Amino acid sequence: MLARLTTLFLLAALLAAAGCSHPGAPDRDSSVVESQTAPEPDTEGAAVQVYVTRTGEKYHLDGCRHLARSKVGPMTVDEAKGRGYDSCAVCGPPE
Repeated sequence: MLARLTTLFLLAALLAAAGCSHPGAPDRDSSVVESQTAPEPDTEGAAVQVYVTRTGEKYHLDGCRHLARSKVGPMTVDEAKGRGYDSCAVCGPPE
């Protein structure tokens, strides 16, 4: 039993030193760096469509969790601000 464990350990160490990995493991090529930056939000208030709730004081982007029970709109950011709404801190629409 000990000999079998030792053999497995040595085999794993050799494979790791040779750069081998199990199938489906991510490639570890250090020269390839993937960019995962978020897209820049549209800061033009007139072009962005936002929504409000029946009783809230904030405007939201489509898909915000605060729109789950009530969703009024769409309207532009400028319209929402003109009606006295502030931007939501959760979904972060343009101010």
